[in-house]
Amino acid sequence: MVANLLLNDRPKSSGFPLAWDNVLYESPSLGYVVATHQRGLDRGPTVFTYYYPLCDSDPREARSKLLAAGRDEWADIALTDLSRAHPEIRSLAERIDVMRWGHAMIRPSPGFVWSEARKIASKPYRGIHFAHTDLSGVPLFEEAFYHGTRAANEILTVRKG
Repeated sequence: MVANLLLNDRPKSSGFPLAWDNVLYESPSLGYVVATHQRGLDRGPTVFTYYYPLCDSDPREARSKLLAAGRDEWADIALTDLSRAHPEIRSLAERIDVMRWGHAMIRPSPGFVWSEARKIASKPYRGIHFAHTDLSGVPLFEEAFYHGTRAANEILTVRKG
């Protein structure tokens, strides 16, 4: 579940400024990012994007839990979790948009990184060049960046040829 919280102001500082990427201590969530961080402002309205992965149970059970809870329940889960770090979050939240995403991530198994299946998945198909972290077997930004650059270079090579 991903929730975007439009805040009319930033939470009070506890001695240090908000980071772009924030992890909540002993939380079931992945934390949140300050989605307005590139504006270069440390005051005023902002948006927190909160991530709740539902990875503590069987994938089928997690999908059922994801779909069973409604918008208000997910909003309350996000607000309750965030209030541990920001007690005034409820009074700052003007709007909360909740998205229930079936965010599939690869679960690498032994041997996948060097497997034929992974090699085949990285080959273009009918002019489509694939660029995603699954091609490395590790869901990291750096891998996504690498594969995006690789696919772009493949496309440029094909167009020149």
